[in-house]
This record gives sequence, structure tokens and C-alpha cells, in this order.
Amino acid sequence: MNFKLNEITIIQSGVSLKTRIQNDPAGEYPVILMKDLSSENILKTDSLFRISTDKIKQHHILKKGDIVFRSRGENLHPAIINDDIGNLVLASPLISISIKKDNNVSVLPEYIHWYLQQKPAQQYFQKVSEGSLLRMISVQQLSNIAIPVPSLEKQELVVEISHLIDKELKIIETLSLKRKLLTNALLFKVIW
Repeated sequence: MNFKLNEITIIQSGVSLKTRIQNDPAGEYPVILMKDLSSENILKTDSLFRISTDKIKQHHILKKGDIVFRSRGENLHPAIINDDIGNLVLASPLISISIKKDNNVSVLPEYIHWYLQQKPAQQYFQKVSEGSLLRMISVQQLSNIAIPVPSLEKQELVVEISHLIDKELKIIETLSLKRKLLTNALLFKVIW
């Protein structure tokens, strides 16, 4: 069954802070900025800035399982929050996606995260994005994407297989690098 993303999730823009964000080590709120999303769509939480502001409301606070979506740039892929980080907030132009609690549909955040990276979703983003040099997706455009939602068991299977494939690719990459290092070491033995 297909659902619009906003039928099964809460989608909101990050907090607009209006000024350049300065790190305040004593700040109450760790904040996710564009710089905190790697090119591999991994959320880097080890160097989050902290801020103090009175603009933060309870609905701005993120939790484990929430999804962070880049609304601008060439890479319109999401990242998922895998850790509980107290008082975590998101700065605009990033967008947060949280699963609705009062939903009649069972949906895993990891499944939504996976689906938003797949070809049909990326084609949708390509079609509706604005801007020729810098692609942009609005909250409304993101809200309207159709998401096929299979049974919870199938979602779990998709997520599990996706994680296994990611692990396999990392192992292959590591093996390839080690093979290259070994080959180069052997080649140096040949020339000396």
C-alpha cells in the first residue's frame, strides 16, 4: 500500500537561527549542521556544535530513529540518527522526518531511510527539485513523495538485507585496499 510521506511521518524544517552558528561548548543544544552529514550519508556526531537559544521548542528535539534530510545540494540523500543524544536539534536548511506515533500504519524509520535513497525516490527528487545549479527540495515536495509500505516483516527483511549489503561492501573495500598494499610491497621487492 502506498502512502504520502506526510501521512506516516512528521516532516519539519530545521530551526532557523538567522545568524552564523558559533560553537558554544557550554550550550544546551547539540545542533546538526550540513557539515555533519558525510558524503556517504552518515551523521557524524562526534563534532557537533552546541548552541544556547530560546528558539528551541519541544517539537524541535530529535531522537534516535529520526531521519535527517538534506534539502539542498547535489546529494539529496537522508541520514538516520542512530544514537540517543539529549536535546539534539537540526538547523535549517536540513529537514527532519519522524515516524508518527498515532499511526494506524506500522513503519520502521530504517525502512523510510532506505527507501528515500532508492532510485524511485531519487527520480522523484530530480523531477520536483528546484534550481539548476543548486537543487532544492521543499518540505511540501518531500511530504508528497509516495512511499510503498509493505508489512512490518517485509520492512525488517529489507532493512536487514540492506545492512548486510553495506557491510559486505565495506569488507570488499577493505580487502581491495589490503590487496593493493600487498601487491605494491611485492612489486618493491621485485625492483630492489
